[in-house]
Amino acid sequence: MSFKLEEKKIQVHPVVKATGFINQKNHKAAFLAPNAKNRFVTPIDKKTGKYKQILTLEEEKHLSELLYQDLSINVRVDNFWDNFTVELGKNVEVKDLSEPIQFIEYKVLLANKDYIAPDKKSSGNKTTYKYYINDLESEAATNTDKILLRERISDLFKELRKDRTKMIKLLEISGKKVSQTVSDSFLINEINNMYVENVPEYKQQTFVNMLTDGDFSIRALIQEAIQAGIIVKNKNKYSLQGGDVLAHSQDALVKFLKTKKNQETKLLIEEQIKEQIK
Repeated sequence: MSFKLEEKKIQVHPVVKATGFINQKNHKAAFLAPNAKNRFVTPIDKKTGKYKQILTLEEEKHLSELLYQDLSINVRVDNFWDNFTVELGKNVEVKDLSEPIQFIEYKVLLANKDYIAPDKKSSGNKTTYKYYINDLESEAATNTDKILLRERISDLFKELRKDRTKMIKLLEISGKKVSQTVSDSFLINEINNMYVENVPEYKQQTFVNMLTDGDFSIRALIQEAIQAGIIVKNKNKYSLQGGDVLAHSQDALVKFLKTKKNQETKLLIEEQIKEQIK
């Protein structure tokens, strides 16, 4: 598979932190003095004593052709990497990855893993980080995904509020015991607090996954049966009251209850639940 430079730009941001000497982030000498620079080179592999291979073979071949220079790390005389340096100051810099040299600079920065964070989110993970890379396209895609997720949640929640039975089942699947007599307002508020407003994104995604799961009704049945004592859950083992083991995970139990030959067991569980409700 051949490599081609793509029309893409990234930003390199300084990680500005207060220090013992300068405790104000916006001080003119914070991070770096006005004209000072940080310099980054291609790291050396401690095992081989050679430069680390920071380009793929496809990248190396294509860029060597564009620059009319051998970019192999094994060149003994006039090795390209001997004098290749990336300088960064205290300001945000933009790298155009469609430009060969700027693409190589980007790869050098990525290789300096102790000093360059791959994104803003991880820029606080190491005290040694001096800069982080901001991929504008990835950031835009992430923001778009978040907007679409919020819209999806809003649509699903709007429909869910019309179905009292489904709201109760959703909470039961989530491990909550819910009285059949509680108000709709209580159900809406519980679901909102668990999955919709001011919760981590993974919980919102769980909400979407549960409501769009084709096996929602079977998972709800399993939870009802567990609460009624018809199915006994012991760690990951699911058994009937009599001791017959049905499955060793919920997914396996869902598959068991969906299988045609096991419909008699499923009907028996449903009948026992109905008997308890009477």
